[in-house]
Amino acid sequence: MSLVSDLAGVAAGTIYHYFQGKDELIQALYAYNSERLQQVTTEALSSGATRRERFLNTWHRLYDFYVRNEAVLTFFEQYLN
Repeated sequence: MSLVSDLAGVAAGTIYHYFQGKDELIQALYAYNSERLQQVTTEALSSGATRRERFLNTWHRLYDFYVRNEAVLTFFEQYLN
């Protein structure tokens, strides 16, 4: 947690104020990023007139999301393994 607090520029006590420990912080990060992905997917599925357009929009937006947020992909890979 000290590395996290150093990178965030806050005291370790501040992190412990919001999270009981590393596991709770990781679960919160997973939930937060899952919500972000769900939002990207939902927006993509609501755009486009045909199924093909919605399908392509979804994959394009997911790809763009992961290109812009490479750390999220790495986090999911580590979390799920």
